Amino acid sequence: MTVRIKTDENIAKDVVDSLYWDSRVDASKVSVTVDDGIVTLSGTVPSYAEKVASSEDARLITGVRDIDNQLKVDYRAKVPTDSEVKSNISHALTWDYFLGPHNIDVSVDAGWVTLEGTVDAFWKKVRAEDLTFGRGVVGVTNKIAVVPTQTIVDEKLAENIVNALDRNISVDVDDINVTVDKGTVTLTGSVPTWSSKQAAYNAARYAHGVKHVNDLVAVR
Repeated sequence: MTVRIKTDENIAKDVVDSLYWDSRVDASKVSVTVDDGIVTLSGTVPSYAEKVASSEDARLITGVRDIDNQLKVDYRAKVPTDSEVKSNISHALTWDYFLGPHNIDVSVDAGWVTLEGTVDAFWKKVRAEDLTFGRGVVGVTNKIAVVPTQTIVDEKLAENIVNALDRNISVDVDDINVTVDKGTVTLTGSVPTWSSKQAAYNAARYAHGVKHVNDLVAVR
């Protein structure tokens, strides 16, 4: 069987087609360039949620090795005030089932959201940021500190993550190297797809005792 190697031009065309296919995204002002499998998205979109969705669409394409999302958010309609954005996000954090009771402060300056405070698990830090993707938001700075209630030695934490990888059908455990230093997990290696990369990241993200994840896994 002959395997067709996709050129950067092929990848760029597929990314553009993916953006126009996605009804969540206004792709009319998005430019796509590709250099050695690395996709750069530039231009403007009308919401922060669409900026995130554009990266998700690019990850669907075979041959994409990494994404540099330089899209700017340019709201075309009347947008909420900073105080309204803060209120909306604060309510979203308060009522989120998975996040539960929390100690997170929200500030907003010209649409740019800053999250500060503490949570007891790394995935909750990520979850809080995901909940900010509403109207009026142009960007997010996540300063939330992770303070686990359960202390796990680095060696045991690494073992738990490797075992989670070994159980996961979406990733080959032999493709991933796991190191842990004072609760900070670093993932290296290379995988064939973005779904495998995401599976490896999730294996670390949801583990008890993780304070931070450096995801350095490459898509080959």
